[in-house]
Amino acid sequence: MIDLPNEPIVNTELENQEEVAIVATKDIVEETFVVQADVPMPICTVDFKNSEFEALNAAVQVGPGTFFNSYYGSSWIMHFPGQSFVKVDTTIEHLDSTKKYSLDLFHLSSIVNGELKDAPISIYVNGKALVNGHNPNNENYIHEQFDVSEYVVEGSNSIELRFDDGAQTNYWIQSLAIVQS
Repeated sequence: MIDLPNEPIVNTELENQEEVAIVATKDIVEETFVVQADVPMPICTVDFKNSEFEALNAAVQVGPGTFFNSYYGSSWIMHFPGQSFVKVDTTIEHLDSTKKYSLDLFHLSSIVNGELKDAPISIYVNGKALVNGHNPNNENYIHEQFDVSEYVVEGSNSIELRFDDGAQTNYWIQSLAIVQS
């Protein structure tokens, strides 16, 4: 808690004017502020829950057959195996080698006739394969994290999700983020 005197604090530059500004009194200020050191800090975020992306420190590009669909959970889907993609470009101003960097995804594979089907994606960071043929294979949205510490660089970075050939259903995405922890 901030220790303030019981008397009002005034701006002395305004004393000779008609009005005196009261900045704070002990009775008014009763809050403390705590900054948590271990809270992940977002480098970039992309929200895919609307027809227009909501992005923080990110530019988004989508490929053929990648479009918004509000029918199931308000998400963007990839529909054309081997062609659909989502590419996110971001900038990391200062890369801290003592920190971990993660790619966070909230996504799923579709169900067809009550059965889970494969909707594999490959993830590339700065042109290097992070994972190939990854299938979220869940009927509900799941949150997954991938360590990208070895792949990100100071300055411009690119994350690309490619919808793999051989998919049996659609891939759905609701959010993507790069976080530092």
